[in-house]
Amino acid sequence: MTRAHFPRILAALGCGARCRFGCVGSRCAASLPIIDGRLLLPGLTAPVTIERDAAGVPTITGAARVDLARALGYLHGQDDSSRWT
Repeated sequence: MTRAHFPRILAALGCGARCRFGCVGSRCAASLPIIDGRLLLPGLTAPVTIERDAAGVPTITGAARVDLARALGYLHGQDDSSRWT
């Protein structure tokens, strides 16, 4: 290998790194929790409301305890999904 090969090798490594970090960045953005809008969660018997304060801490309100527990489980899974991706 001569010095003439180094620019090509560095260019190839740089292109691969940009591609890799671009994929990681988009994967991280996809794993963020949904904090706006409405979501239909199967298995609920009554509506449940989840509101987040300025720090992102959720407050869950609903009519039935079983629905609150299901919504809490959904929140835990949504917040912890970044660990698994």
